[in-house]
Amino acid sequence: MQAINEARVNVWKQQDNSFFDQATIDVDGVIVATTAQRLLTTKYRMFLSVCIHVPCQIIRHARQTVHRLQSWTDYTPAFFRLG
Repeated sequence: MQAINEARVNVWKQQDNSFFDQATIDVDGVIVATTAQRLLTTKYRMFLSVCIHVPCQIIRHARQTVHRLQSWTDYTPAFFRLG
């Protein structure tokens, strides 16, 4: 578990400060983790459904490939900032 936590810290250090700008405050005043922190600490099944199994329409036309997302989650903007 210590190795996983160290790897997370290294990944967070590689991100610029704007990556951590978004935070949500819960109704009772507790600060909830940012989208990036939630994405990095998520369980493997959740990671698969949010980042890997993304429904997408792929269109090839005039030497271009267009990917159209068929669904949107809270994690989608963070996913594109990582890329």
